[in-house]
Amino acid sequence: MVCSAAPHVTRALFDDAVVEGDVGGRAITSKQEVLKVKRGAFAGVAWKGSTVAVPAESLTYRIERELERPSSLFDYYAIQPLR
Repeated sequence: MVCSAAPHVTRALFDDAVVEGDVGGRAITSKQEVLKVKRGAFAGVAWKGSTVAVPAESLTYRIERELERPSSLFDYYAIQPLR
């Protein structure tokens, strides 16, 4: 894995998560692709909008936003595949 904003971050997990949101005052849930990195791995790094590439699988993602997971060993980031 290669992260454009933080070259020192070379290990991560890719997963799906259920994200809660609010649309017009109604709570909704949706499935979101996420990047999980060790808590604090992006500390002090401007990661928003940066890309994460997985060269072995020819995949590239853009980091959209951080997702709150207070009881986790990982920081979660919402990602979108680049085409």
